[in-house]
Amino acid sequence: MCEKDKETLESVLVKMGDHPFTLLGLSDREKFHTGFIAFCVNQIGESFYKTLFGLNEHSQIEASVEEKSIDLMLKCGKTVVAIAEVKLKSDLHSDQLDKYARKYPNSNKYIIGLFAPAYVYDANQWKLISFDDIGACLNSVRSSYKKTEYADLIVCWHQYVTLLARACNEYVTIGLGSVSANTVALLHELKLKGIFEQWRYASVASEMREVIDCIHFGNTHSNALLHVSAGIYEGMTCGLQWQAGSLKLYMEARVIGNKNDIERDHALRKLAANFTNVHQATRISTGYFSSVTIEKWDINADVRDKSGQFIEKYRMLQTHIAG
Repeated sequence: MCEKDKETLESVLVKMGDHPFTLLGLSDREKFHTGFIAFCVNQIGESFYKTLFGLNEHSQIEASVEEKSIDLMLKCGKTVVAIAEVKLKSDLHSDQLDKYARKYPNSNKYIIGLFAPAYVYDANQWKLISFDDIGACLNSVRSSYKKTEYADLIVCWHQYVTLLARACNEYVTIGLGSVSANTVALLHELKLKGIFEQWRYASVASEMREVIDCIHFGNTHSNALLHVSAGIYEGMTCGLQWQAGSLKLYMEARVIGNKNDIERDHALRKLAANFTNVHQATRISTGYFSSVTIEKWDINADVRDKSGQFIEKYRMLQTHIAG
């Protein structure tokens, strides 16, 4: 067995911790990685963009970042040859993809990310590019980028992309089983904990799509979450949110930004009394809604049974809302 095969998720994360990009605080930056892809298109040229994007019919392509709200745009002269959305910390929604598809109907379209997206998208229009694909591309064009003025810098990014892709692959093999405390701590140190946990929330969400079609997942303040609205209770929207180790019953204020909605808080406690393990209500810092923790659920524990339990809580909430 070769040395590479012996690597574990934790050993890969340790190597990432020693990498210059981690120490410079660049490792989890979407714009940094987007910019580096654009940099490689412009510096390495045809061999890079033809290998990574399959744009074999075009030449003299140049890349730009965040042009006309598009993360990555590839143009040949004034013609937009391709557009790409790069997602590390957040996920796109299908309506956003549809808007871009309508705006650039004749352009090639790509989604670039660490993990396969959990939302529904048109696979006939959008092609997925993983960091594994980027690493493989850089391997195949190594002789080309070694000739550039910035070869050492590209080598450094190539090393990091390879480690990041390897970490993602190892993480996915865990599935929804338990993640070790040491792995969680290493991901936290790398500022990747929220990004990786989002994959777990998204995986749980995908198991519930047929029952709960309005479920959402995302990332706020580097904490991944899963969120669903269940309906209206006493004139206020309420639902369930799973984040930072807690499953919460939440209720929005009648007026956005109202931090002192006494009637809302009273209704929330009344509704929460129907659930077990109810703790004292805590207010979200924005004041947009109040919430009560009804269960302590650690996303890094074994969560293979959580989709069924979440559906049970959701149905229970809908029953009490209906009265």
